Amino acid sequence: MVAVGLFMAVLLHERTKGWQIYRSLAFVPYVLAVPIVGVVFSYILERDGVLNGALRSIGLGFLSRDWLGDPSLAIWSVAAVIAWQQTGFAIVLFLSRMAGIDESLYEAAMIDGANWLRRFRHITLPQCARVIEFFVAISFINLLSWVFSYIYVMTGGGPEQSTYVMELYVYEDAFRNGLANLASATSVVILTVATLVLSLQAVVRKRVDAIEV
Repeated sequence: MVAVGLFMAVLLHERTKGWQIYRSLAFVPYVLAVPIVGVVFSYILERDGVLNGALRSIGLGFLSRDWLGDPSLAIWSVAAVIAWQQTGFAIVLFLSRMAGIDESLYEAAMIDGANWLRRFRHITLPQCARVIEFFVAISFINLLSWVFSYIYVMTGGGPEQSTYVMELYVYEDAFRNGLANLASATSVVILTVATLVLSLQAVVRKRVDAIEV
């Protein structure tokens, strides 16, 4: 999500023709409700779904797969859907920061003969470092809490528990198996992981501050 979001934000920051429309289209998936996204993509990615139908219609039927029914592909299919929806937030976040970068930095670099890649590496990335760090930390913490919604709607933890995540484990123990104590203990583990991530974020923040100074 970081790589794609940053790449798209850079393209939009260059004011590509129609960039305002592209920006809106990129952000639309983020505002959609997770259950709606999950249900729609469940139909798209099933064995006889829209995606496989499109592949067959253009002569690429050999690429069709049971995207949600194959244990080796299911988790990656769900991950792709999550990335598709959440990348819009990254694009808007990174683009907002790029809009605040002093243009004189780019102008000075161009006068010195710096190409696009050098400007990106030595100006854009350092200037966006704090925003990138913020997005990574927030996304990781969010994935510990709401990835359950995608799994519950799209696969239910299957096939063969290949998409079984900790949130689903907590849900089933608490509401289906009547094991509230075990569900509470697992929730504490998730909270501990989130706390460790926040601690790591603090360390990264100090390093980012040092880079900016």
